[in-house]
Amino acid sequence: MNEEQWWLLRKQHWLLLKQQFPLGRKFWGKVGQIRPFGIFVEVDDFPKNTCKYIGLIHIGPIFQYKEVCKPLPLDYDQWPQEGMYIYCIVSYHQESQDNNNGQLCLRWLGKANQSKQWLLLRKQHWLLLKQRYPIGYKFWARVRQFRSSNILVEVDDFPRDSYKYTGSIYKYNIFDIAECQELPPDCAQWFKEGTYIYCMVCYYSEKHNNDNGQMGLGWLGEISQSRPEK
Repeated sequence: MNEEQWWLLRKQHWLLLKQQFPLGRKFWGKVGQIRPFGIFVEVDDFPKNTCKYIGLIHIGPIFQYKEVCKPLPLDYDQWPQEGMYIYCIVSYHQESQDNNNGQLCLRWLGKANQSKQWLLLRKQHWLLLKQRYPIGYKFWARVRQFRSSNILVEVDDFPRDSYKYTGSIYKYNIFDIAECQELPPDCAQWFKEGTYIYCMVCYYSEKHNNDNGQMGLGWLGEISQSRPEK
């Protein structure tokens, strides 16, 4: 491959990379290098002798996606270490003047894991979860956490440090399903954490690469202080 062919290939790859990693996409990436100004994250392995296609989490202030991003700690020793996998979001694309190449500017979402095997296990678990809880399936679930617009409920206990595999019941009956009831308008009247409520799977909200997501539920109007037999 001569130099002209290499530059053409890199331009084509940059266009594909922007399609694969659009703004707002969340993904797990491997920490490649740590520098005083930020963390380089491996999101693609081409070309291997350059960092043009490595994402960068800069130590600077956060302007986009402030509500979900976590700034890097002031103490470098508290940063995710090289080789770890961290959860990121694409903040913007920093392109060269001729738009032939660039860099993915990322932000950290506060989660880190040592092993890629965990990510593979999570993907396999997500597929099994969708099989176990198909759309229309009804079951009792335990209320886990309140938010301003929805309630998170436990439907599975893996992974324990994440709510990716919990169901979400929104304040309003957004699915327009006759069986489902709206939550009371006053949040103070919502169920206490630990209460069991009867739910139905209405839809699945999946991530860009379909390797995890969240279960969209509707409340069927029944409540119990302990897990019912049915």
